[in-house]
Amino acid sequence: MKLSTKYLIIIVMSMFIFPVSFIGVNFLYYFTLTKIIVHPERTYYDPKELKVKWLQVIDRLEGLSEVEIISGLRQAMQYKDSQVSWLGENGQVLMTEPESNGKHNSWNIFDVFELVNQEEDSEFFTIVRFLKGEHTEGYVLLEVPRQLIGSQWESLRDKYYFLWFGAMGIIWMIFVFVSWLFFNQLRKRLVVMQENMEREGEGGIPLTVVVEKEDEIGQLEHSFNRMVEQLNTSRAKEQHEMELRKNLVANLSHDLRTPLTIIRGHAFRIDRDRLSEEDRKSLEVINDKVHFLGDLIDNLSSLTLLNAGKLPMNIMSTDVRRVIRASLSAWYPIFEQKDFLVEVELKHSIVWDIDETWLKRILNNLFQNIIRHAASGKYVYVQCLRTDESEVLIISDRGPGLHTVSMHKGIGIGLSIVTIMLEQLRLEHVWETSDKGTSITIFKKNSDQE
Repeated sequence: MKLSTKYLIIIVMSMFIFPVSFIGVNFLYYFTLTKIIVHPERTYYDPKELKVKWLQVIDRLEGLSEVEIISGLRQAMQYKDSQVSWLGENGQVLMTEPESNGKHNSWNIFDVFELVNQEEDSEFFTIVRFLKGEHTEGYVLLEVPRQLIGSQWESLRDKYYFLWFGAMGIIWMIFVFVSWLFFNQLRKRLVVMQENMEREGEGGIPLTVVVEKEDEIGQLEHSFNRMVEQLNTSRAKEQHEMELRKNLVANLSHDLRTPLTIIRGHAFRIDRDRLSEEDRKSLEVINDKVHFLGDLIDNLSSLTLLNAGKLPMNIMSTDVRRVIRASLSAWYPIFEQKDFLVEVELKHSIVWDIDETWLKRILNNLFQNIIRHAASGKYVYVQCLRTDESEVLIISDRGPGLHTVSMHKGIGIGLSIVTIMLEQLRLEHVWETSDKGTSITIFKKNSDQE
């Protein structure tokens, strides 16, 4: 059954639960009390019927002699635990039945009127009627115990009223429990689905869920399982393509390094010969492109290993300032040859938990990028800065910016390697570039600020 149908049933039940339960409980309550809970030893007198019958008896005794009236009253006295009295106008007791009860022996006419006006919550239900005989007249009193007055249904209803409230309470509790059970099952199924979404399986892909019911949530679970299957298929396809790319790059790197080595050897041999100025410039271009192609092959191999997570990384406490100095020492002759102005501010020592080899590769790629794409600015600035909040490494140039097209413009593999390495080393970085230069700020927040 669909969830929408179940929910509609609950709404309809909530609309009709009160009138239906009220009618049903009343019927069962009446049937139980009158048909099942029976008290044959109990006697019940309907007040209206009792009064009519008793007044008919009094009317039949009108005008009879005192003896006949007393005899008629005693014959009519058939009500259980009751008493009938005939009191004269002057207060004398003409007759009492049963005679053992002399409660009216000292009564007068005023007591009779007080008895007529007594409250309904008194001990006895009393009927008073004036009776005039042949020679004697007075008031006839019929007193019936209050607990015998009323129908059997009314008596039992007053006694077992808690059953009615109990039955109504049980029905409402069942309705509330069924509603709670419905929504609790929905919540549990959604929670299970959420837990499966958050629980990562192989490759970080969520696990499939077991579909138990073919309702709306079941359809959602089917859709979720199809999504997981598509993710697994895509992941397998991606891994297969990545393996193909890695093999392709590895094969190309191997195949290209051999001719590059041969080209370098022949270029070196030619450089030893006497060449014209024009030939020497051409040879410099050949050497530059060979070096560029060699660096490109190295970057492609490194990028492939980085994306596959297979480039070795050895994290240890590293003096960043020492690594920068070593890297600048290697690059300084090249900057000097290109007439670069190199400004260095390494006043503050910085120690990071990183891989020293990776940091050298990052610095080499950045300096190489400056040589190739920012040579027109002929400026390099390196600074180590430590503040209360973070430790910062800044490298900047005065080139035309990253967005400018140059003859050495590539596809940005070197800077992509820098970005990936910084992310895997958990170092934050910010690029700032314009036509007046490019700057990268590498920083790591202090542990008490994280």
